Amino acid sequence: MLHSIKTKKIILSLIFTIPILSHAAPMRYFDDEFNELDADSLSAGFKGHNAAEIYKVLSAKSEFKKSKFESNDDYSQRIKSAQTLKITSKLSLDSRLAFVIDRTDGAEDSFDAEKQIFYVTSARNTTKVTAADMENRMLLDDSAIKGFVWSSKNKVTGNYVASNAFNAKVRGQEIEVNQVLIGLNVDAFHRRLGTESSTDIFGIFDPADTITMTGSEAREAFNNTETLVIGHLTLPFSLAGTDYEEPTIDRPNTFITKASILYLSVEEVWFFNKKTGKVFKKLGHRR
Repeated sequence: MLHSIKTKKIILSLIFTIPILSHAAPMRYFDDEFNELDADSLSAGFKGHNAAEIYKVLSAKSEFKKSKFESNDDYSQRIKSAQTLKITSKLSLDSRLAFVIDRTDGAEDSFDAEKQIFYVTSARNTTKVTAADMENRMLLDDSAIKGFVWSSKNKVTGNYVASNAFNAKVRGQEIEVNQVLIGLNVDAFHRRLGTESSTDIFGIFDPADTITMTGSEAREAFNNTETLVIGHLTLPFSLAGTDYEEPTIDRPNTFITKASILYLSVEEVWFFNKKTGKVFKKLGHRR
C-alpha cells in the first residue's frame, strides 16, 4: 500500500521556486556528477539532478532491465560489471547523484527561539511503498521502501455522483497522483552515522532534521531550507508502484497514485538555504 505518512489528504503539486535576479537565466538542473562533498555552499537556487528524467532513461533502456531469462544473481553480476553504462552524456550508472527534496506546498519550517533549534520541513516530505505494490520487488532486501517525494502532481481524470448507506448523494472526483520518489537504501548511511537502521520512515532524520542556529539565522533560513540527498543508484535502480485509495463518506474522492521510484544508496544528507546556497548541516559527511 502506497500512502503518505504525514497526511492522506490530496497531495498538491510541488512547485520548484527559484529566485531569479534581473537579467539572470533560471537555474537549470545539475547535469554533471556531484563531487562537491567538501563545499560549504552551493549555487544560489541549486536544483540538483532531475530525478524524473533519470527515471525515464532507466525505465526505457533495455540494458538496465532484468531479462525474464536472467536469474537475480545473473542480473546483479551483469549490472555490477557494467557500472560505466551511460545514463546521459555526462552521467553513468555509478555516478554520484544529488537530489533536492522540495517542501510540500503550504508546509512551514519551525523554530524554537528558546532552545535555538530550527526544524526542517522538507526533510519530512516522505512516503512509504510496500514491496507488493512494485515491479522488480524481487530485487529488494526489505519488504518496503522508505523515500522522499521529489515531485507530486495531481490530475482530475473523472467526476461521479455516489451515495452512502443512507442514500445521501455526494459528488466525487477520480484523481490521479503522479509522484517521482527517491527510494532510500539507508544501510550504508546508518553505518556512517553509527546508528541502527530503522523501519520508521523518519528513522534517519529524527532528530537529525534539526539545526542549531540563532534567531537572525533562522529568519533568513525560514521556509528557504531544503534537503539534499546524495548517493549512488543501487539495485534495482528504478521501480514503479501503483496504489488505489477507495472513497469514503468523509472523503468522497478516489485517488490513484502512480509512483516512479529511483532507488538510491544514501551517502550524505545536507540541509541548505535554496536562496543563498549556504549549507547549514551535513549528515554522514566525512572529511
